[in-house]
Amino acid sequence: MKTKLLTICLLLVTSQVFAEEWANIYTNSGDKLQIALPDGYCDITQTNEGKFILNHLNKTKRNLSIYKNFEAKIVYNLCGKKYDYPWGYIFFNNQKYSSSYTQTDLNKLESSSFNKTYINEIKEKTNKSHDINNQDIKIESVDRPELVWEDKNALIFYTNIQANIEGQKFIEEVTGSTILFNGYQFSMYIYDKKGAQNSLHNSQLLLNAAKSTKSR
Repeated sequence: MKTKLLTICLLLVTSQVFAEEWANIYTNSGDKLQIALPDGYCDITQTNEGKFILNHLNKTKRNLSIYKNFEAKIVYNLCGKKYDYPWGYIFFNNQKYSSSYTQTDLNKLESSSFNKTYINEIKEKTNKSHDINNQDIKIESVDRPELVWEDKNALIFYTNIQANIEGQKFIEEVTGSTILFNGYQFSMYIYDKKGAQNSLHNSQLLLNAAKSTKSR
């Protein structure tokens, strides 16, 4: 019932939000993709905070074989605001799919991983990577992702993550989308602090960013 209600709300308001800023992504093979950021967000990749986050994400994923073709590319934050919640990033797969591979195929693949066993495996491997890199970060729990929306534009989901960073406990609400564009897969995330309850709004932003990207 909860998912159905979210679906109805998305249908009612999704056409009223538009992405404003675009980011360029260059693939390992030299392709250039223009990606719409969520409405109200700006690219902060070249700031000190953006560089720190990209370095951390890519350093962590190097020890995760399942993400060997992936790379964190763009970091974004609310425009005109000091770096804080909510913020997000783009996780890009440099391996190009065949022309016959569709968003529907990707949706089926990604949603099949929404199970507790797989999530726990990722959590354990991520924590091991943090240990290897001497990072004082431990993910304590990750809720099973809940599917919010899926269509020809994107698959959208949200979850909660509880982590301990340098002895301080953090609980985050994470809304994400998985998109296939010009044969490339990428995911966009928005991280918000626990209790913000912005998952529906963030889902709308991510869906419209996907639509804008694919409309070019």
